[in-house]
Amino acid sequence: MIGDLALALASQAHKARASSTVAQYKEPWQEFLDWAELLHIRASDIYDIRPEIVAMYLMHVYQTVQADEVGPGRVAGASAAIACHFFLAGRPSPTEHPACNLVRDLGRCTLQGKKLHRESMQPEHVRMLAAHFAGPDASLPDLMMVAAISVMFAGFLRFNDLAHISVKSDLLTLHDTHMAITLPRSKTDQEGKGQTIRIARVGGVACPVGLTERLLALGNYVRVPSSPVEDCPSFISGRLGPVGDR
Repeated sequence: MIGDLALALASQAHKARASSTVAQYKEPWQEFLDWAELLHIRASDIYDIRPEIVAMYLMHVYQTVQADEVGPGRVAGASAAIACHFFLAGRPSPTEHPACNLVRDLGRCTLQGKKLHRESMQPEHVRMLAAHFAGPDASLPDLMMVAAISVMFAGFLRFNDLAHISVKSDLLTLHDTHMAITLPRSKTDQEGKGQTIRIARVGGVACPVGLTERLLALGNYVRVPSSPVEDCPSFISGRLGPVGDR
């Protein structure tokens, strides 16, 4: 009876943690097993490992992270992976030992990742995208992508703003000198009154107004609703008519 219960517990133990959690810890756990094997500690004996040895492993991870100039997340992840597998095995985790706590605290206090340097997008980048993806024979998805990037760049818009742009004829108007976009809401619109963004017609392959005109024509967007309750599509979704369906 006891043996059957033990087998049942062993077969069901993995359900005590989400499958995504177990999968997340698979690689760091295997790295721990590989390191232990270098010390002639077999996988079958891993649950009898001394906590001080686990602390030395975390120190090994700490030194690797320090050399790679990344943050403390890898140390914390290695510790969590070990704790998770010991928990699933029904064994107390060696990572609770004061020496392991010391290494984790050391990582939090001293490890800092390198700041990533990101260059800002420049007008020539938009022109290069347009020249490559928005030529005369551009597909609808490519033209939509380039038009969206050009409009966001010229109008200082976020992607969330772009998702709220409706192609309805009175909310997106095209003129000889510019286009006007009415946003029903935006992050800077605290009173919810809506905001109108005007973008100049500058000409050239990357002109946001010209790209928008091409997009509306190629996608055959429905810009005038057939009934008061019907909505028009957004700038980056579109409701394709005969042209888009071909």
